[in-house]
This record gives sequence, structure tokens and C-alpha cells, in this order.
Amino acid sequence: MRNYMSILLLLFFIIAVIPQRLVGDDNNLKKVDVKQLSASERWNVVEDQMKSLKKSLQQDPRHDELKFTIIEGNQIRVLLTNQGSISTPDADLSNADLVWPKGTNSLGYAFEFGPLVAAEVIGGTGDTLHIVDDGFILSSDGDYEPGTIKRWGWEPKLGFSDPASNEVATFSDLDRNDDGKPDSWPENWYNDVLGRYVWPAFLGDDATTPDEEVYYIMDDFDNQEFGGNLGTRGYYPFPNDSTKQGLGLELQVRIFQFNNPLAEDIIFLVYTITNTSPKRLDHVYLGMFGDPHVGGPNDFADDNAGFISVFDPDYVDRPAVTNLLYAEDSNGRGDFGKIPGMFGYKFLESPGLDSDGFDNDNDGLLDESQTNDAGTLIFGPIGRYGDPKLHWSGDEDGDWSEEFDDVGVDGIDKTGDFGEGDGKPNQLFYTDLNDNSIFDTGEPFSERREPGMRFHGGEPNFGFLDIAESDQLGLTSFNALLYGGDNRPRNDELMWEKMSTNNQRPGDPPPTIEQESDNVFIYGSGPFSLDPGESQRFSIALALGLDFDDLLNNVEIAQQVFESDYRFAQAPKKPRLVAVPGDGKVTLYWDAGAETSFDPFVSRANPDNPDKGFDFEGYKIYRSRDWSFNDTQTITDSKGIPFLSEPLRQVNNLPAQFDLINEFQGLSDIEYAGRGVRYDLGRNTGLAHMYVDSNNVKNGVTYFYAVASYDHGDVKAELAPTESQRVIQRDPVTRLFSFDVNTAMAVPNGPASGFQSPSLTDNSDNLVTRESGNATGKVWIEFLNPFEVEE
Repeated sequence: MRNYMSILLLLFFIIAVIPQRLVGDDNNLKKVDVKQLSASERWNVVEDQMKSLKKSLQQDPRHDELKFTIIEGNQIRVLLTNQGSISTPDADLSNADLVWPKGTNSLGYAFEFGPLVAAEVIGGTGDTLHIVDDGFILSSDGDYEPGTIKRWGWEPKLGFSDPASNEVATFSDLDRNDDGKPDSWPENWYNDVLGRYVWPAFLGDDATTPDEEVYYIMDDFDNQEFGGNLGTRGYYPFPNDSTKQGLGLELQVRIFQFNNPLAEDIIFLVYTITNTSPKRLDHVYLGMFGDPHVGGPNDFADDNAGFISVFDPDYVDRPAVTNLLYAEDSNGRGDFGKIPGMFGYKFLESPGLDSDGFDNDNDGLLDESQTNDAGTLIFGPIGRYGDPKLHWSGDEDGDWSEEFDDVGVDGIDKTGDFGEGDGKPNQLFYTDLNDNSIFDTGEPFSERREPGMRFHGGEPNFGFLDIAESDQLGLTSFNALLYGGDNRPRNDELMWEKMSTNNQRPGDPPPTIEQESDNVFIYGSGPFSLDPGESQRFSIALALGLDFDDLLNNVEIAQQVFESDYRFAQAPKKPRLVAVPGDGKVTLYWDAGAETSFDPFVSRANPDNPDKGFDFEGYKIYRSRDWSFNDTQTITDSKGIPFLSEPLRQVNNLPAQFDLINEFQGLSDIEYAGRGVRYDLGRNTGLAHMYVDSNNVKNGVTYFYAVASYDHGDVKAELAPTESQRVIQRDPVTRLFSFDVNTAMAVPNGPASGFQSPSLTDNSDNLVTRESGNATGKVWIEFLNPFEVEE
């Protein structure tokens, strides 16, 4: 779904359960309770609001347009904006917002949610102010100047998507116009040294990435609620620039999905907050506001909420499931009588305190830090950076590897930059005090830099890129309030009160928990300080499960991925598939690009034989009448939960699966942790790149196909096999499909009257004539796609 207008129409047409919206012209918007409106009236309400918001950003010279994208890199389908808002209305699923498991038989689990940053500051005349930044689009929730379309919160920064694209930049985006660049990526991601476009991955450009990733940056410079509107009483983070207000913050957003069966029910949300102003912020909280709807958008009035604290004695032997908030349906029935699962937020990473003498994360260590000095400061010009500082900080947990991580401060191997191959970890802190704006294209966190802003980059598993080296505050507050009234992100004082009132430590007052009601979650971590140029990070895993045990199992996997710095087994590349309909058959053919895939996670686990990273094993073919392929997921785990998919059966009843002839065959030696299931690696059939499906193929019937590449896993890394994604999206308004490179649709039919199959001239058998040599075999031409043959 790569068309902006279709996404807008999706939003206009399908939102049925929205308590309030903005309506009116561009400068006079009012709130309306759309629960009382007809479907056509709701259409007009949402259409007016989206047009107004998009137009307001088009007229903003320092911010990007409002953009959307739908991701479904695993079993979760969700719509995202570059303004921080997360939700997915979906017409096929009765206006469900966050959909799981994706497909036509799914339920929705969440309405709009997103990050909050709150701080207590002193205004110009000594008044204490509580400023909260949010990115909520809906006027019922988000903060707007009354009666206007002026946002008081996060706005997307320029330079993180292609201006010609209407979508947020995604890692898996395609190059549809053949210009060498994925359509949503900006031009500044071109790397001059490597001679190609490079995704700015979490661990540095070209580092291991998930199967899907979304990346953008926002700032709060247009939040005038506590600036111009208050005159001299207001707070101005930049004393020499009164046009920039808010708190002077930037928020980097990364959203990950892994297709591995162990992680297919999880989305990772990683937020990095940076104080770009010259003023220190002493009382800061990070958190989220979320509106879970377990059971669907029309079944939210009977939800229950709960949490597991890191200090909960019942889970002292299972710490990976702590810092968890969850929601469930009290009667176990959702929309259409379907049985819903459980929805949870696992708080993975929070700001750390390294000087309070308290074990904040209850891990047995005091005051771990990502910036403890263990070397000397090195000064001097490095490339085009003028006079930066190279800060060699401590690798307290000892996980930096010279063999794999000694790639220099740009985070990219084989570019010959400073620090590469010097045998020690390096981290760069950059401060530009002279230039108003430098736009860099070659560093791990490419972004627009401004005076007073400190930039961090460097080698993996070290310093700020080593997430384990922090005495994290963890979840410090959680409340589940009744939805409605002023219990919304726009209420700065309430958000401040709920986030800043700690209730997750021993001796704290109990949190507010509404049960069997339409509740909203407000949670936070803090307080902490932000010096000028300082960054802090918080990370959350959104997980779903069929029941409480399944949810906890998924949460434990999320913790493992987090502790690996978001490294996880990568599936081989997706093959490029073509499907050709025929008479009672469909011919499939694909390329061999997947067969040279390299998994650096596996290579790292085998330092004695790093070539094990070349772990491609084979292909599986899937056929379905359902574009989501959910009906292929028929292999259950030991608890009866659908877990793996079964490939198409051939006429001889063998699976349509083709694998290398090697030592890997049959069921894998590696069991999926906690699932009691092993992956079928094949029968040493040898590889194929063409297959004719004629097994019960009926003319006139629409079939969906996918060719998935898979690897054989790795015993030493304790990794079960991984399979590539198979994604087909459908526009809920136009009903048109869009296909990933390894998926296709075909409707078999008999040939048109008078159609002649192509053949070689004067050679009905299509045999190739031997011109020289002594070979005795026969070689012939087979036309896989006769419709592409021209006379």
C-alpha cells in the first residue's frame, strides 16, 4: 500500500469508533462526538482533519509533511505516522486499529497510542511549568491550540524521507521507478564510499537490521503552548531564537519487526531523546499513552489491565517478564464472538542513573554507565568534522569484539574511517558550535545538526550503542484510567501528575487500575536530567499472545532480542517471483539472489568459522486463497498454538520445497525455544528456480503465491531456522493488492482463441543445436512466460 491517497481514503472511510474529531475549515476546527454520526458523516470529519493537518505541515518550512505507512513485517499489522502516532484503522477488520494476527480473521487490539516526554521547567517570571510533548493526531487526544489546527507537540523533521514519497521511510521499501533508491528513502542516505544508498541502522549504517524497520526524527520546536501564548512567563529553550519553543527536544523513532517465528508477535519501539537546547533539563520523564481495545474496536468496555513490577516477588526467578503492562478481555469474547488474545507493553530500556548508589534495575550491579571513562580523549581533525572529540569510554560488560565490532566511528566496515582496525572501541561525540546547519550523509544517525547539538556515533556493543551498560530506572509509574473526559494526552497537568508519581517501587502507593472498562494506559520512567546535547533512550516491546503464558513467552523473547542490541537471526533475502497463469496450472519462477545471503548474527556466534553466516538452505512455496496466507499456518506448537506454516503440496503429495544437497535435512536439530517444534529443512532435493503448480488448480479461481527462502539455523548460536517474509497488502478502499517481490497473484484460464505458444523457428521441440564440442546431451529452451515473448 504505497499510495498516499489510498491511505488517506483508508482513514477517511473506515474509522467508526472514534470519540471525537476535528471538523471545520482550516482555521476554525471544532470537536465532535462521531459516535453519534453516520458513516458518511464520519468520512467527512476525518477527511477534513487530515487535509488540514497535511496542509499545515506543507506550509511549515522546517518540518516534513504528515506521512503514513503500514508495516506488517511479521504477524502484526499497524499503521504509523511520522508524527509519533501509532494506530491502524482497517476496513476489512471492522475498523480494528492494531491487527493481530494479520489476515481476514484477525482482531484489533489498540487504538491510537504514542510516546510522551514531560519536563518541569521554570518560565520567564519564575513560574513552574509542566510541558508535555505528544504526537497524537486525533483532536480528542492530541494537544492543539483551541479552535485551530496548530499542533502543540511533536512534528516530523525534514530530511528523513523522500520529498516525492507520501510514506514514512521503511527498510524494506522497494525501488519501483528503477532509480537505484528505495522510493521512501531520502537522497542524503547515499554513501559516497560504498557507492550506494545505505539504511541508517540502529547499530550503524549497514549493520544487522530487522526484517522491517521504520525510522524518522521529530522535534517539539513548534509547541507554543508554554511559549508565545504566555509571553514573558513562557519557557524559551533557545534564548537567541524565540521561534523555537517547546522543550528544545528531538525524538528519534525506530520501529522494528522480526519475521522469525519466535518474534513474529512482537513490535519493538525504540525512542532516543536529545536535548538540542543550551539549557539543562533537570526533571524529565519519558513514557507513553495507549488505548488498548482487546477484542476489537467495538469490544473495549470489558477490558482488564495489570502489570508486573521488577520488584514483584512472584517473578523474582523470571525477571525477563517484569516491567510488563498487559490488557485482556474479561469475558474472553471479542467482536463477532471471536476469542481474543492478550496485549502487553514490555518496558525494555529506560534512562539510567549512574550516580545515585541504588540498583535501579535490580540486576545486582550499581551505577552502570554508557560513558564511564576508560581511556583518554583524543583530539584532532577527522574527515569533514573539523575538530571533534573521540571519547573512549568503558566497555563494562566486555561484549565489544575486535573481530566484529572494530569498524570505526562511522559504524561501517571497510570504509577506512577513524578507529577502524585499531584494536579498541571508539565512540564519537560531535559538537558544532560554528555552523548553523550541516547535513551529513555518511554517519550512523544521519540528521540535521545545529549549534550546541552533540552527535553520537561509533562502534557496536560500546558506549551509547551498548544498551546493557546502564543502571536503568525501568518502569516507575503506571496507571490504567477510564477513557474519556480529560484523561487524554492533551491534558499536560494530568500527564505530568501520572508520569511523575512513582508507583512501581517497594513502598510506593498502588497505581490506579480500572477493570472491565474502556481504559487507557499512562506510564513513565523518571525523573532524570538532560544536559545540553545529551541523549537518553527508552525502548518498549509491544507483544501479543493467545493467552497469558503465550504473552509471557513472547515477552521473554523480546528481552533476549533487546539484550542482543536488537540483533537477531536474519532470514535470507527474498527471491524475486513471477507467476504465470495457464490452463489448469500456474508456472512460478524466481531468481537465485537469496542463495548468497549472509547472516552476521550467525557469523558472530562462530568466530572460528565466520563463513557459517552464509546459511541459506532452500525454498518453500506457499499457495492460498487468502492473501494473508494465514490458512497455511497449520503446524502448532506443543500448546496447540498455530506456529509454523505448511507449504503447498505437489501432485505426489510431497511438499513444494527445494533445498541444498548437504548435511541439513529433515527436522532441524534446533527446537524453537519454549515451543517444542522443529523446522522441516527439506529432503536434499536440490534447488529449483521454477515450479509448475497443477495440483487441483481450477480455472477462474484467484490464487496467491509466495516463495519463501529459509536458512538452516545454527546450533552454536542456538538459533532455529528462519524464513523470509511473505507480504501482500490490500487497499481497503480500492480493493487493489500490492505485492512484495516474493509474492504474486494468478488466475489460471485456458488460452485465448487463436493463441499460439512461442517456439524456436523450425524447431518444434525447442532443441538447441550443438555448434561445437563433443557433448552428447540435449539442451532445449523452455518458455516459462510465453506472454513475454515478442515476435
